[in-house]
Amino acid sequence: MTYSLDFRKKVLSIKESEGLTYQATADRFKISKNSVYLWSKQINPKVTKSRPEIKLTQAKLLDDIRAYPDDYQYERAQTVLPNLVILWINEDKAFN
Repeated sequence: MTYSLDFRKKVLSIKESEGLTYQATADRFKISKNSVYLWSKQINPKVTKSRPEIKLTQAKLLDDIRAYPDDYQYERAQTVLPNLVILWINEDKAFN
């Protein structure tokens, strides 16, 4: 869960103005002590990297699995792996 920048600033300003410890501040706002500590080091939330779009559709992947059921997973491209995870398919499971 990401807290807003305004909330982070409010928590840190109260911590400083009242001279509270990280634990006391965390207890007051019912948040993690580690969150307060990390906000004191870097107040802005980290920017998350978006995953690249998967160009292979699940239908095409299923067609490939039906056409070549004996292929090993590594023989399929690395771009196929996220789709395999989504479909819960691994080498141990037989495709029906």
